Order: sequence, then structure tokens, then C-alpha cells
Amino acid sequence: MAVPLVKGTPAAPVRRRRAGAVLVAVGLATAGWFAVGGDHRKINSDETNALLPSGVTVSPSPGAHSASPETEISFLGATRAKLGAVTVTGSRSGRHAGRLVAYSSRRGTSFVPATQFDPGERVTVTAAGINARYSFTVLRPAALTSSEQPIPTRTPLATDSFSFSSAPALHPAQVAVQGTDTSGRYTFVSPIGLSGAASHGQPGPLILDAAGHPVWQGTLPAGVVAMNFRPQTYAGRQVLTWWQGQTSPLGYGIGVDEIVDSSYRTVATVQAGNGYPADMHEFTLTRRGSAFVTAYRPVYADLRPYGGDRDGQLLNSVVQEIDIKTGRVMFEWDALDHISLRESYAEATPGAAWDAVHLNAVDLGPDHQLLLTARNTWGVYDVDARSGQISWRLGGKRSSFRLHKSDRFAYEHDAHFQPNDQISLFDDEDTPQVGSQSRGLLLKLDMGDHTARSVASYTHPSKLLASSQGNLQMLPGGNVLVGWGAAPYYSIFSHSGKLLYDARLPGPDESYRTIAAPWTGAPASPPQVAAKRESDATTSLYESWNGATRVASWRILTGSTQSLLVPVGAPVPRTGFETAISTRGGGPYFAVEALDASGRVLSTSAAARP
Repeated sequence: MAVPLVKGTPAAPVRRRRAGAVLVAVGLATAGWFAVGGDHRKINSDETNALLPSGVTVSPSPGAHSASPETEISFLGATRAKLGAVTVTGSRSGRHAGRLVAYSSRRGTSFVPATQFDPGERVTVTAAGINARYSFTVLRPAALTSSEQPIPTRTPLATDSFSFSSAPALHPAQVAVQGTDTSGRYTFVSPIGLSGAASHGQPGPLILDAAGHPVWQGTLPAGVVAMNFRPQTYAGRQVLTWWQGQTSPLGYGIGVDEIVDSSYRTVATVQAGNGYPADMHEFTLTRRGSAFVTAYRPVYADLRPYGGDRDGQLLNSVVQEIDIKTGRVMFEWDALDHISLRESYAEATPGAAWDAVHLNAVDLGPDHQLLLTARNTWGVYDVDARSGQISWRLGGKRSSFRLHKSDRFAYEHDAHFQPNDQISLFDDEDTPQVGSQSRGLLLKLDMGDHTARSVASYTHPSKLLASSQGNLQMLPGGNVLVGWGAAPYYSIFSHSGKLLYDARLPGPDESYRTIAAPWTGAPASPPQVAAKRESDATTSLYESWNGATRVASWRILTGSTQSLLVPVGAPVPRTGFETAISTRGGGPYFAVEALDASGRVLSTSAAARP
């Protein structure tokens, strides 16, 4: 991944103490409700990870007011031996027994309490080995209301979807393509029906070739959808990842993250921690064997200062780094502890849950930087993962950079670091509507005079306006891919903005992100073949191999028994997901061999009888 040399605008000065000094931080409790009426709820700069011994970051952060009752205490950078005796005491629940669990991906340890904490109480943590004592406060989680219950998925429609004789269970969406992409990359989408409507294609992760033909259609349990599908690297090998579960009408996910290998076998299922379900917005693997995820949870809060209820519901959104092998939370960053609710462009309404921040993307940068995208504050945040402090803001009400009116963005998604102090993002401009159309945007940051200006903007000829979702991907060679989110398109532009390639998903389907990348798939299961007798002398064979990327041609085998099959005729070039071949004579059993470009046999199907 290309990373820039982005240096943050200096944040408010933080008073530091020498390593090993005792740290005391006092949390804030308000009778079980989270007090959000002013800036007092933000972590004081003297109560941060910056004061811990060098190289140690704890979660929940010292002074945090937003910890979950099910939270574990994470000591990133501290081994079990270094920590020494760890004492965890709740102001109501008393002293907690627990166990220390080491991480597999990075140096660090979690204290996992045997019982959960009480909502509203202050928890004091003492780690004798690092000579530190600090506190945090526990939130009061809210039960899901009817408006937050997951959206039920509906039966896929046959309209605008493929059907295959050799793979009758698969019905991927039919995608209409204009233009040519000769890069050899595949496209990774995860179509779902708009706002819970029936999908025109089968829900699930879907790989497409440049012609829009399906290469692999993943299948899901009943009632489950997939989002955020893309290739990544895990343990030095290319894998596929996606989120799956159910979605809330409020725009967050309740599910888990999946990792499968190049044979489409499950490598790991990753869950969020500390009582949160994994959200669909982000799942980014690191080279060290961990993953950054987003997660949401409604909590009770006094929202009267913002137009809401005294005991209103506030959606809390967090970023967690999860140790994949152990499932432990290594790091947690809580939006409510760092972003003022007054930065929000969403309005609090009596009787409704308020999604004030809505984190939707995490990008990893140099020097322990995290770039966080918050849709409902119109803000992009550069966060120091060691201290948890925001180094600078881009956009929104408290931007560290001045932007010309034409360069401002609204309800954005998918911000990423780019080389030369540039930031890319997808500018939705909608829900409610702010601009006339959505766009991909590339901004140049000037760290000297604290300005940001647009260096490239990518808009669709149809003036698409995405009510949610979307992404921008900088491709090798200079081209740019824009996934239009809730608008059912994805497009490739030249760097100068010329539309080179355009694809449309069918009907109301949408894809949270669209990614283009190389991929080599070698399914563990064999090819499938269906045989149909057309006349006394002719048999039609239909063959496919879901997920295989190296098949160049098919060769027919036939014989009088399933175990005695011989080749017949010349190999036939593969045509799309399913290839149809007619053959005369032979039988009664037929099978097919999948051949690569050199004629080598990759795999052989089971025998079929017409």
C-alpha cells in the first residue's frame, strides 16, 4: 500500500511525564446515563495514553467515558511479565477476577474480566509492573428498538439474474457493461437490494470479469447479506474478506467478518469484541495478523441539549483492532470520547435513536496514523493510535484545513491516505441532499498554511447521487475506480477524469464498495457438469467451475461406466461462467476436464448421465 508522508497539524499540547510515572485519571459517571451536554465529556489531554510508559497503549483509554460493560482491558505493547499484578475494581461491582491473555500478532496482553461491569460505574485499573493507575467510566447500553431491528432479507428475484444448468443453486446478478478494461483485474462487489428490497441478483460476495460475467458467486445462510467484499493479504497469502450478517435500518451492521483462502475455504471468522457485533463498514487486515473493524451499539444518553430525549438513544461507534488468532481486542477508539456531538450534521429527534458520528472507514497510515471517516460530521480524522488523540480534522465544522466552497464534501465515505500529502474519498452529497451529484474526490493537503484543495474530481455523466455508501480506489497505472454505493454503478476513469469503463448492477441492487484487483482462484471442489440428451445422437453438456480463474478450455470425457471415461473431440474454449458443448455419440456417462492455457488438466468433474 502506498503511504504518504503526512504530518499532523499539532494538536493541543499534552503534558508528558517520564516513563514509569504513576498516572491517575478519573472518569465521569452520571446516574447511568452518558452526559453529553458539553465538551466536558471529551477526554482531557492529561488523561490519555500519552502519559503511559513509552510503547504502551491501553483500552479503554484513561479517562474514557464510553466503555462497554463487557469490555476487556487491553495493554498493547506490554507483555504479561511486564504488567505484573493487574487489579481491576468497579466503583459498584467491586474487584474483578480475570485472566491475562497474550496477543499472537503484536506484543500485548488483555485482562479479560470474569464478570462484566455495571453500567454507569467508574472502573479503576492498576498495573503494578508499569506503575500505572487510571480510570474509565462504563456506559449504559440500550436495547434495540423496533426501528433498529435488523432488516429481513427477501427471496432473490429471477429477473436480471443468471441461471445455470450446471450450477442451479447460483443466480448472480447480470451486470451491464460499457467500455473495455484490458487490465486483467477482476471486480469485487456484494450486491444487496436497496433498503431491504428484494435483490435482482443472489445476495452474497460476487467476483466479476471485465465483461461483467460472474467468476465466483459466494453463498450465504438464509436471512444473511454480505457487504464490503475485497481481496486482502493474510499470513503472506492472498485471501478474500467480507462482512456478513443483518443490517439495521439505521445504517449499521450486526454480524461477523469472514476470511477465505484462494480455494474459498474459511480461514477465520472474526468477531468484534467488548460486547459489540461487527459492523459492515470496515474490515482491514494488517501484515502482523490483526484486523481493524468498526462496530456500533445504541446507548442511553441525555440528548436534551441537542433536541432529543433525556434518556434518549445515541448510536456509539468504535474502531477496534482485533488479534485474529485469539479474538482479543488489542485497541479500541471510541468516537464519543473524541468527537464532540456538536460536530454532527445529523439532528437528534425525540423518540428516535441518534447516529451523530457514523464511522464508516479506517485507513492505516505511517507513524501509527489511523485515518477515520465519519459520515455524519462530514469529517475525516487523523488519529494517533498510540495516544488516541486527533491530530487533525479535514472537513466538517472544525476542519484543521481551509477548503474552498467547491472542495467541501458532505456525508462522505472511504477516505484514504495517498502519496504526496493527498487524501482520496467518496463525496456522497446526499441524505439529506446537499450537492447536485456525488463524486470521487482527491484533495491535496498543505500542512504549512493548513489549506486543502481539490486536485481531481470524478463525476458520472448521469449525475448520479448516492444516498449512502460508495468508494474511490486509485488503480495502478493512474486510473481511478469509483463505486457509486447506493447508485447501482461502478466506473473507471482516467486520471484526468475521462470515463473509460462503466458498469450497472440490475434493478435496485447496490454495493457498499466496489474493488478492482488481480485474483487467482482454485476451488477445492471439482467442476460441475450437467448433461441433456437432445436427440438419439446428440448430447448437450453444460460445465462450470465456480471461482476458478485459470480455466482456458474444457475437454469432454465419455464412456460406458463412471470409472471408464476417455477423451472425445478437441478441447472447447471456455465461454463465460458456463460453457455449453454439443457432442454426438458416446455415453451413457459424461464428464469434463478443466484445462489451463497450456493444456494441463486442472480438475475433472464427476460423471453425469443425461
